[in-house]
Amino acid sequence: MGQASIRIHPAFWLLMAAVMLFPLSLLSSGEARLLAQPVTTAQPPFRPLPTPLATQAAGQELHALIAEVTQANLAGGATTFWAGGRLGVDASLDLAVTIGEKLPAFGLMTRNGQPFELDLVGEPLLLNFWASWCEPCKVEFPLLVTADADSTSPFRVVFANVWDEAGSYEDFLAGYPEDILVVIDSGGMLPGLYDLHYIPVSILVDEQGAVQLIQRGPVNRAVLMLAAVLAS
Repeated sequence: MGQASIRIHPAFWLLMAAVMLFPLSLLSSGEARLLAQPVTTAQPPFRPLPTPLATQAAGQELHALIAEVTQANLAGGATTFWAGGRLGVDASLDLAVTIGEKLPAFGLMTRNGQPFELDLVGEPLLLNFWASWCEPCKVEFPLLVTADADSTSPFRVVFANVWDEAGSYEDFLAGYPEDILVVIDSGGMLPGLYDLHYIPVSILVDEQGAVQLIQRGPVNRAVLMLAAVLAS
């Protein structure tokens, strides 16, 4: 049998060149922090983006964007994994997910009782794992909702609720639009499928389901802009 090939996004070579220009000392600095550590101040829900997400990403030099991702991750105790390596705190991935390979598919019900099949979507998705009790999840959620509502964004956000109770996540979602795509993993399938041991985690896949980016810890504006570049 032939060995499976690994898909690398076309933007990889441009982004690799940007990494070579970035100070290595900044990439290796910072200590790993517990993801469950509360973050002090959350952004208010639905704060308008100063400019559309895709416009911000396209207008920013790649090496500057990589530097911004790294600095934001170091400040927030997070790490971005992508084809160019690791950006942020010195942490291991510890997931059954590989950059460039297809994400194992799943089927779940949405909060509105509709079936959702990952392998039938056919467009770039940012799959976000969260729970109502997770403090960093509470901080990143408004930013993800705002990005999802941005018509220029090249990806759709899927909010995957794990390790939670019905009353808790419904109370949490009460202040957010009903049309955001929330899937409920009440049976604990997703942690087993992806060997998930911590949240928040976000995984960007392209239209064919291949993994382009993995965020361990809360997302930030810079990570969303990098995701927009990879999903375009």
